[in-house]
Amino acid sequence: MHSAKIQIRPFDKDLIEYILSQIREEGIGVTKQVKLKEGLDIHINNATFAVKLSRKFKSRFKGESKITRSLIGENKTRGKRIYKLTVLLRLPKDL
Repeated sequence: MHSAKIQIRPFDKDLIEYILSQIREEGIGVTKQVKLKEGLDIHINNATFAVKLSRKFKSRFKGESKITRSLIGENKTRGKRIYKLTVLLRLPKDL
């Protein structure tokens, strides 16, 4: 199961290579990659890293990032809600 999804829009080879190199450097587990006609979705197991990555992306590529979360359940023993994070990384249209 993944805790974060990184959406890369539009499909850009340089950006994807950068994202995957950052994931490898940090030793983050990739659970799934889905190639779509509009980009790529990468499912990872570390939501904190996904938020850090969005900050790095904005400073390096000058793109837009959007972070959303969705409730997927509740831990019954602790009484805490469990969320799945989605981080959208969108390149500017002029690139």
